[in-house]
Amino acid sequence: MGDNTKETQKFSRRKEIYEYTLKNDIKYRGPLSYRMLKIVGWIALAFSQYLLLAKLQNSVLKIDEPIAFGNTINGIIVDLALPLLLFGNFALLLNGQNKFRTHFLINGGASLAFIIVYFIVYQRYVIGFASVFTDTRAGAITSVDKFFYLLNATYENFYGFVAFNIFIDMFLCTLGWFFIVYTPKKWFKGKKIYIFRSFVLIPLIYEIVCIVLKIRIASFPTELLPVASFPFLTTKPPLVFILFMALGIYIKLRERKFLKTGKTKEDYQAFLKTNKNSLDIMLFAIVVMLVIIVIDEFLLKDLIVPRIVASNRGIIPEEYDSAYEFLIAPAVSACGIGDMKNMLLFTPLLLLFSYTRTHKHTIIDAGITVLGIAGIALIYLDGIMGIIKNLLIVIRNSPVYDIVANSFFPLE
Repeated sequence: MGDNTKETQKFSRRKEIYEYTLKNDIKYRGPLSYRMLKIVGWIALAFSQYLLLAKLQNSVLKIDEPIAFGNTINGIIVDLALPLLLFGNFALLLNGQNKFRTHFLINGGASLAFIIVYFIVYQRYVIGFASVFTDTRAGAITSVDKFFYLLNATYENFYGFVAFNIFIDMFLCTLGWFFIVYTPKKWFKGKKIYIFRSFVLIPLIYEIVCIVLKIRIASFPTELLPVASFPFLTTKPPLVFILFMALGIYIKLRERKFLKTGKTKEDYQAFLKTNKNSLDIMLFAIVVMLVIIVIDEFLLKDLIVPRIVASNRGIIPEEYDSAYEFLIAPAVSACGIGDMKNMLLFTPLLLLFSYTRTHKHTIIDAGITVLGIAGIALIYLDGIMGIIKNLLIVIRNSPVYDIVANSFFPLE
């Protein structure tokens, strides 16, 4: 009887993480690999840029035409782009296929490219075009800012800023993860490692500053962020950043627990390739995601941010309920607060995803990135040309056009 009890206890005892290896690994491994996440993520990212340009065109032309699949489905697709790409990138880091340097070059390079192209278009073409109607370049800049101010004052879905550079978010998440999980080989030895870890505050503060600016500007329909600041704004709320930082902390704590058992760092690197670790990380990500969704939906969206907006606008408590639907809620939504609930559809994908699934032909991954960036570039080219074309049509159909045209090309 006693022997049976010991056998039962031995059989039912839960194995510690350090006891798992590739030889006694669990069998379950999600069917989705990082490559599938990246493909869908790039498609969603390209779609989000299309939506941005379509909304901007509606703003410029002061129309309210429906776009693509409707606001709800559009919002879900857009909000999935960043987590899909980030999970795909971090899978490559965890399974050792990529180094942080690669992701810094891709995400940092893409962020910088967006900023450079934006300023080329803004300084050379937008300001250059506006200079035709003003005496000085400073006057042209003022005119462009005034144009966006008029959009802000007259179009209900424009709130004083345009955030479109999602590569900023990806770069900040990668940078934050780097400071949490990476261990420098030459610098910050011993207790100085805590100085290196503290650098995670840099991207965190950047995220917080961006969301504070958005809330501040969205609170006042008469205020506008400088047009030159648009490509530097984050596109997602800081809670997405917090999600991936929590994953980094979880992985480092597991590493510390693993090494305390006498195992080596080489053993831990081997453990990172197990299906057990992959499943544990995905389950942890789901739990954190659900907690963040609750915080975003019930704490930030319903309590904190609306009160800040109401206070900024000078709305007294007696007017809060009547002003919420038309003044407060749209401003909160414009800042991305309340969008985290769209990630509920992402949780089942995490159970089907395993970062341990790898591919031999990594050149395909580079091709996916190149095609994604090229696709976005074409979307911007086509979108900007579409806006210019429609503006010219509006000008062509205005009475002023006939007066100006006849003055230069009088009819016989």
